[in-house]
Amino acid sequence: EARTPAPAARTPRPDDLDQPRSTAQRDRLLAMLDDPSPQRRETAARALLDWPEPATRHVLLRAYLDGRIELPVPMSGVPGKGERLVRLAGHLDAVELEPLVPALLSAWEHGDRSAGDALRRVAPDIVADALSGRLADRAWGLLDLLAGRPLLRTPALERTVQHLRAEGRDDLAGKLILVDGPLRDPGAAADDEAALSALREHRPGTVREPSRAELLKRAREGDPKEIRRALTALAEAPPDGEFTGLLAELIVHRETKVRLHAHRVSRRVLDRAAYLAQTTRLLDDPEPGVVRSAVRTLSHASHEPAIPGLVTLLAHAHRLVREAAAEGLVLIGAPAIPALRHAASRARPDRRQRYIAVLRKITG
Repeated sequence: EARTPAPAARTPRPDDLDQPRSTAQRDRLLAMLDDPSPQRRETAARALLDWPEPATRHVLLRAYLDGRIELPVPMSGVPGKGERLVRLAGHLDAVELEPLVPALLSAWEHGDRSAGDALRRVAPDIVADALSGRLADRAWGLLDLLAGRPLLRTPALERTVQHLRAEGRDDLAGKLILVDGPLRDPGAAADDEAALSALREHRPGTVREPSRAELLKRAREGDPKEIRRALTALAEAPPDGEFTGLLAELIVHRETKVRLHAHRVSRRVLDRAAYLAQTTRLLDDPEPGVVRSAVRTLSHASHEPAIPGLVTLLAHAHRLVREAAAEGLVLIGAPAIPALRHAASRARPDRRQRYIAVLRKITG
């Protein structure tokens, strides 16, 4: 009786990712976290998630906070709860803290005052975004994290103020400062004081400060660190057309950190409409994490010019981006219906359901 020939055994190669765990394999995977390809970075991260060593989890968490990987890193095995989380938060800057906001909120609600201190170092709009669902349920105790901090005006926050006044809580409503922009980053007051101190201590003969023309040149031609420093310095003066144009150039820079810094500076110096227009451009960003952040900002602001871009993201290759776009469109609601219907009518039959599902959630 003929037998089916057995498949030829695959010869292991040194760069195979499914080899038994070893120091060499771990080093290969960790090196892949710095690979230029986002797909290879994600592949390495998925492989490393099951490694039990805390040191490996620490490296994964740092890669996640740096924006090199989009895969959410489980908080077990790293400082992720209670005192350990807050201890980690103390070593991170405001931007690096953003992915930890949900865990910090949980720690704060369980009585950890240090977690609240960390949350107050995060941009208040990020915290407000994380609290939006709870505030819709009238969890007014959480407003302590937002009180007295300028917040970008959004429909969700306006509804919160309306609910507070309807319940006779004018004292709480008065503590929410809603502005149309521009806004300033956390720590801006401290930066101002440091700049003033430097001016007071300035003596003839010290190093000359770069001119505006020099700063513009550095922002266009420098390395990523020089670009970010030049942008920060330029943002201290009122914006003009040249600076606004520079921000528009850098929002699509090849370096992720430059793009994000240009976006943060835009938030500080541009009016609300211009800032949201810049944010809309990030819907085409190559980093899924950046795209998801832009989706959240635009949907919570109910920015209707972004609707076509959000609908397009329902076909994005990254599952988390598709989910974020769907949630954002549902949040925007009725204004998104025409674009969704148009996309559904033109979609291939096997992809039409993704648009119809969002439409059903909006229309109930």
